[in-house]
This record gives sequence, structure tokens and C-alpha cells, in this order.
Amino acid sequence: MAKNLEITVLYDFYGDLLTEKQQEVIELYYNEDLSLAEIAALSGITRQGVRDYIKRAEARLLELEEELGLHARA
Repeated sequence: MAKNLEITVLYDFYGDLLTEKQQEVIELYYNEDLSLAEIAALSGITRQGVRDYIKRAEARLLELEEELGLHARA
């Protein structure tokens, strides 16, 4: 899974609108640069569960940007 730097920027704008678990996983994956396996071990969920959280959070961040466009205006 390739890391998308745009997600990091969008997270700065919209991160508070994600669920607590999505925020935690995005922080660990993008900001702490942990692997899916490392996040899974820390969070007590499966590697696939971590991937699902990341994908849902990424989709939500992109959706929020499409709706609100705060990053595009900045």
C-alpha cells in the first residue's frame, strides 16, 4: 500500500472529523511511519482490520475535501 502524501495534508484539515480509531491508525501509519503489522500489534486488531481503517479514513478525508474544499482554498 503506497502512502499518499495528500492524505497527510487532508488529515491536518479534517482529522478531527474522523472516528477516534481512524485518527489513531492514520497517525500511526502516516505520521509515525509504522507498518500495518506494527499498528495491528499495538491496536489489538488484525492487519486487514488496520488496512480497512486506513482505507475508510482516506476515503472520508477525500470525500470531505470534495465537499468542503478547504485545502483547495488554502
